[in-house]
Amino acid sequence: MKLRPLEEKIGQMLIVGFHGTTAPQHILERLKMGKIGGVILFARNIETPTQVEALTRSLHEAAKYPILIAIDQEGGTVARLRTGYTESPGAMALGAADDPELSERVSRALAVELRALGINWNLAPAIDLTHNIHNPSVGTRSIGTDPDHVSRHAVAQVKGFQSAGVAATAKHFPGKANTPVDPHVELPVIEGRLDDMWMTDLVPFRAACEAGVAAILITHVQFKDIEPTYPSTMSKRIIEDLLRDKMGYRGLVTTDCMEMKAVTLKYGPGESAVLAAMAGANTLLFSHTREYQEEVYDALLYAARSGDYQSSRSITVSNESKN
Repeated sequence: MKLRPLEEKIGQMLIVGFHGTTAPQHILERLKMGKIGGVILFARNIETPTQVEALTRSLHEAAKYPILIAIDQEGGTVARLRTGYTESPGAMALGAADDPELSERVSRALAVELRALGINWNLAPAIDLTHNIHNPSVGTRSIGTDPDHVSRHAVAQVKGFQSAGVAATAKHFPGKANTPVDPHVELPVIEGRLDDMWMTDLVPFRAACEAGVAAILITHVQFKDIEPTYPSTMSKRIIEDLLRDKMGYRGLVTTDCMEMKAVTLKYGPGESAVLAAMAGANTLLFSHTREYQEEVYDALLYAARSGDYQSSRSITVSNESKN
């Protein structure tokens, strides 16, 4: 079997977004060269089902290798597909109904629709426990407060999505609902002990791992008891030591969007990408900015070729990545 060149291996790590309801030419060109591993869609990319199917088909057809096309279709408050698509209850409503079979059926129905549209990766379910009612980024996206209750529904949703051929994603590891700060705005910091988290926040993630969830999304929260320096997305202690070694997870590990201010207020795009890759992330989400996406590709490629991880973290966009 012919091995892929390094340039393409680096490209397959990148999941990128763009504005508009048709794919920009630079995205199609980079897909053709194998320099993008997937695309994430937002409401800005969505109109009618016919338009979405045409968009995803153009992405799949342009790609040198099979690609992931991702979306956040949790149901409830976070759903990129709205008018003209299947509406579903949010996580808290499903948790209140407390019927895991219903949770599985709802997830399967969403996945059938996603698959018909050419979308093969759902960034759901959100399985954070509710700790802080003032948390601005979880709220009704949480199934509830009890770890076992959340676990039952998390497993049901994972089964529902994946039984219909769509990869599910347990998020936001290792749990981000115990803070009043939104990582879109600044870096949340949690002081809780790992021993306590093992019996609380990590219970649903352990259940999702055992259920064979395809992917786990890492949040930008910093957990001081585990990681004194970095957000979880850039922490080897979180990804390799906790998730891989202690919990035994062997599936895909992806970052949350690396353009959130929890990251960008302190780190440049190339720096954050190299740190996340060194920490063990398999795919990196840069959801908005073309210049960041190209800078990240250059930084990762330079680091892999040279072994000079420090210099690669501050590399600027090169002409190579623009071609």
